[in-house]
Amino acid sequence: MQLTEELPAEMAMLAELGFGKRYLERDAQNAMANGTSIEQELIANGWVEESAHCGAIARALRLPCLDRIEDGTVVDDFNLDSQLLNPTALRLTRSRRASFDSNCATGTTD
Repeated sequence: MQLTEELPAEMAMLAELGFGKRYLERDAQNAMANGTSIEQELIANGWVEESAHCGAIARALRLPCLDRIEDGTVVDDFNLDSQLLNPTALRLTRSRRASFDSNCATGTTD
């Protein structure tokens, strides 16, 4: 993974979510030094809470934001164990559609 190629796209996405340029530039430098992402640096430094950040991404993608996965909603699949090693996707079943206005925290620091 070459962080220098990924950082401009990550910075652009985070800027669209409302993060200020000075925070993004500072944390991009920290990310390159630490081998992390800008998101990880923003959360680790306390500039944004993880739940607020995840909620903002969900809203930007017009997806529901779930604070908690309810018991019995995970679809069991033969590939499910792979998510323990590399969590990328989880299919849920719900009796009703999740709300876009759930209890996920909101806001970022500018």
